[in-house]
Amino acid sequence: MKNRWSFVVPVFFLLAAMLLFRFVLFIGYVPTESMEPALPSGFKIMGETFYLQR
Repeated sequence: MKNRWSFVVPVFFLLAAMLLFRFVLFIGYVPTESMEPALPSGFKIMGETFYLQR
């Protein structure tokens, strides 16, 4: 039984992380200097994809 859990737990966390990044979070970068001085060019950002629908 312990061998099974040593396999199931990492797979569960991997699937949870994949779903989180697929449906909730996104990782992007700033390709140009259009956002300077707030965000330098090449800066990596992480955001969320939640929005309110009225």
